[in-house]
Amino acid sequence: MRARRTLISVTLGVVAAASTVAAVGPIAAPATVAEQAVRAGDPVTVGDPFVTPTRTLVISDSVFTAIRWNGYLDRLHGTEWVMELEPCRSLTIPSCPDVGPPTVLEQLGDLPFPPDRHDLLVIATGYNDFPFSFESDFASVVGAARAVGFRWIVWVNHHLGGSSRRLPDYVLMNRMLDELVRSGAYPDVSIWDYAAFTEGHRDWFLTDNVHLTATGALHTADWLTARITAS
Repeated sequence: MRARRTLISVTLGVVAAASTVAAVGPIAAPATVAEQAVRAGDPVTVGDPFVTPTRTLVISDSVFTAIRWNGYLDRLHGTEWVMELEPCRSLTIPSCPDVGPPTVLEQLGDLPFPPDRHDLLVIATGYNDFPFSFESDFASVVGAARAVGFRWIVWVNHHLGGSSRRLPDYVLMNRMLDELVRSGAYPDVSIWDYAAFTEGHRDWFLTDNVHLTATGALHTADWLTARITAS
């Protein structure tokens, strides 16, 4: 089954010199970018100083798909959002064989546009993945993203609230993600701290403590916009 592609065009252009956006700088400056990348909760400048991403491609599973299901795509602003949102998506190995969408790795081989130096990739999946393969899956996805031309990559960490049966896996994968980004081997990758954003908001999630309610979908859409337009 092919993933449903949603494109939202919002032109912003160059922001004022006092503004910053939540992403990372180019690979060419590893020391500076690595320092920025570990400041997971802070907005940092993307690419050329004070320029927003031309396009932002979000690849997600059923968690962020709730933004589409609840009709909140129109709350995304600040860039041209290309939303690849499908349930049952995993990083490299299909979690729903024969019926699931492309994995993140497969999606990167079928992009809706050729990335250029002002495009941002946001990976917001992992709830169908496992710690034993996370490090290799992360490396494979980042390698594929680099190969197709992305120079700025954001990885959204896991929500950790409630009592999900897989909470220990999500805690461990968040820790692994942090260590990978801090290692210096991935200066083009930054973390958007969804765990911190959703902490204490039990009402944003269904009883499984993973999937979003309508309220959670609204706040998540606004959070994505804020990560791009923060100043």
